[in-house]
Amino acid sequence: MCPKCKTRKESLRVLQGHWFRVHISSGTMPFVAPSARKKHVLDPNLKFEFPPKTIEKKKMTPQEQREDASSKAKHSHKALPQGWTREKVARAYSEAPSRGCPKGVWLESWNKKYDFPLCHRKVGVWVKKFIKMGIDENSDAEESSIESD
Repeated sequence: MCPKCKTRKESLRVLQGHWFRVHISSGTMPFVAPSARKKHVLDPNLKFEFPPKTIEKKKMTPQEQREDASSKAKHSHKALPQGWTREKVARAYSEAPSRGCPKGVWLESWNKKYDFPLCHRKVGVWVKKFIKMGIDENSDAEESSIESD
């Protein structure tokens, strides 16, 4: 039963979903003791599913944000894992959806596998630089050869 609006939900997961959709402004959902309707017995193997704990971020001034960003280690493309180049990474990233793997999932699996973090922005720049610019240069060369004929 929802502690705020007193509506009964069929499971704890449904109740949590209701709470975060309807009562989100009330903060975190309070602990709810399981209950059963009349002449019903609760399952003895009932397990509670608690929502994951959220990490509270510390408020930072712009100066503190700059200092924090400048103190983090920089990742040079020269430190890519062995056998990988920026062009190979860009090609694998751009071809991932055609292989049935969304780009976001590809990035997550890359970040789990290698100790070189990638993000959409960094790889997007590489795709633009190595793949899309290469296509434009090839098409320009073809057009110029057609014009010279």
